[in-house]
Amino acid sequence: MPRPLVAFAVLVAFGLPAAFVCAVVPCAVRSPYAVAAENPPGGKTPSGKKASIGHLHANDDEAHVKLPNWWKPGDPVPHVKSNCVRCHLTAGRELTAPVQDFARSVHDLQGMTCSDCHGGNRDKDADAHEEEFGFIGTKLSAHLKGCAECHSEQAEQVKSGPHYWDFSKKINLKYPVCIDCHGHHDVEKPPAEFALQTVCSECHVHLEKEMPAVASVVAENDRLWTVLRKVQDKNVLNEQPVPERFHHDLAHVREITARLIHPAGKITAAEASQLNADVTRIRKDLENYLEHDAAAAAPSKGRKTNAR
Repeated sequence: MPRPLVAFAVLVAFGLPAAFVCAVVPCAVRSPYAVAAENPPGGKTPSGKKASIGHLHANDDEAHVKLPNWWKPGDPVPHVKSNCVRCHLTAGRELTAPVQDFARSVHDLQGMTCSDCHGGNRDKDADAHEEEFGFIGTKLSAHLKGCAECHSEQAEQVKSGPHYWDFSKKINLKYPVCIDCHGHHDVEKPPAEFALQTVCSECHVHLEKEMPAVASVVAENDRLWTVLRKVQDKNVLNEQPVPERFHHDLAHVREITARLIHPAGKITAAEASQLNADVTRIRKDLENYLEHDAAAAAPSKGRKTNAR
């Protein structure tokens, strides 16, 4: 089966799947400073090793950045203003788009930056892409290994199912990889055109007929993400695009979904029904949030005022 090219998506907020999903990222939002406290800037990174995740360098967060002319006013930039971010912002659309996608992604909200996945020298621009500093570029097998370093539980779940392939030995594009369902730079920020149904059906053409329970889970999660995108768009400038009060419920759904879907085993009708009920409830809560918030912010229509 060809790798789904359409899946620039993110179903990490509730852990979607292996045929569909591979890496699940925590919903809890921590500032780059909180992460840096766990990885103080004192220690040197050995050659050939990626920088510690969340490791802040001098002036990273408050560094001056130059934006391209086409950048929309008010659009956020990544929290950590690393040398990678500062350079790629003006490197041209194809090299700048990943920076735009990364801003307010779940990895950005966790205080990560480009080198946490791509490697490279964070201190000297001239050596940023040198292999001796652990730069792996877009090497597929290396990125899969990198996903598993942080998401070991989810990687083991996938490993137990029929969608697993050891990419470290040989590249086999008949098998899905994490980014096919979760996206990469835009994790937890799926684009408007994304639908998990599309990803699944590229290989499972008769998904609804052959796996009705799975198909129902997929459909209900797609509905949830339609609403989540509206929430994110509304709160694009907020530190937390999805309000904190929803994080616990989303994390719960993510965990259950990952447990059911990552192994790509049989999902019973009862399991699907319970999960879908939880997802539906969260979706309706988010819809109520949008409706209430919009109503509160909108000016009243037809209200007469007494002018004096």
